[in-house]
Amino acid sequence: MLETFQKQNLFWLAANGGFKFTDKWFPYTSGWIGPYYVQSMDICKNGSAFQTAIQGIVSIVEQVIADSDQTIGVISGGESRDWPFSFPVAEKLGLAPLMLYKDGKMLGPDVKGKRVLHIADLNNEGSSPRDKWIPAIRNAGGIITDIIFYVDRLEDGVQVMKDLNLRSHAVIPLNNDAWEFLSERQTISKEVYNSLLDYWKDRKIWGIKKLLEYPELLIEILEKDKAKGLKIFNTFYPLIGDELILKLGFRSITKFNERYC
Repeated sequence: MLETFQKQNLFWLAANGGFKFTDKWFPYTSGWIGPYYVQSMDICKNGSAFQTAIQGIVSIVEQVIADSDQTIGVISGGESRDWPFSFPVAEKLGLAPLMLYKDGKMLGPDVKGKRVLHIADLNNEGSSPRDKWIPAIRNAGGIITDIIFYVDRLEDGVQVMKDLNLRSHAVIPLNNDAWEFLSERQTISKEVYNSLLDYWKDRKIWGIKKLLEYPELLIEILEKDKAKGLKIFNTFYPLIGDELILKLGFRSITKFNERYC
């Protein structure tokens, strides 16, 4: 059943423009770069697509309840991209919705002693659950053992969920089966598909290769958003060294620092 939901939601998300692919590279908030970009909120562009997403999440919640033989008292979601998913799931299951804000405010039921299940739109680095949502729930006395993502990129956030002692679930895990499905439907070209496979094999090697091939993209980012560009630079400079400096058009790290630091 979950595999079926994965395919259905992959189809709908792709059909609504939720994926972007490139033969160059996209910047990620983590400081790494990659061959694709996913916007989970694009599933909301179509009513049938959005309903399929909610059905997928509800199915996982029901499975979590069945596997643990424990009731869920509260469905939580974080400001603000989680809410389009957490609210309808709570309504369908007849559970109270908890709104978590970035400033620490919580609106909704008292969670002390209650089992809370958190619904989120996307697992990337896992920083929001780690730094905001899960501590807020636990500090308020809530019991949380599971988290459900609409999309899981299966990157750094996977280990973060383990470190939080959470069982992590996703309607759309972006695994090899997902990319193969999109390739078979010709959503992505053979070249992009092969690039995705290389990326998953070793994103460090892939990133070094692509950054050296297209250093002008980093210059563009540095000019538009210096902090974002420096995060990428500081991720890769220890791996590449002076070769990156030269590719960026500077004679030395000193000259680079004079321009951007």
